[in-house]
Amino acid sequence: MNQSPARVPVTWRRPGGKKPSDVVYVGRLSKWGNPFRIGQRLHVHFPGAEGIVRDAAHAVALFEQHTGPAGMYELDHTALVRELRGRRLACYCPDGQPCHPDVLLHRANQT
Repeated sequence: MNQSPARVPVTWRRPGGKKPSDVVYVGRLSKWGNPFRIGQRLHVHFPGAEGIVRDAAHAVALFEQHTGPAGMYELDHTALVRELRGRRLACYCPDGQPCHPDVLLHRANQT
């Protein structure tokens, strides 16, 4: 069943579970994962920087800023559109919490 592009939770990680064919896993260990982790020191990504990734909203903001054009983790826009446009994107973030698939969905499906 083809559904609209959306962020969905990982629900197939149980005995007998199967990932739906129209879902792409974009969690941390995938090539689409967010390299910014809550609680991580910023100097890991930005030598000399002070502070930490404060919360989910901060991690998503850093992802959006640093994976765009000229960002330090620039994503291949052609691959992003080809692989993610029209798909549902899954990760482990709780519903209602900011999450980087929202950024990926916007970029892959903008006209």
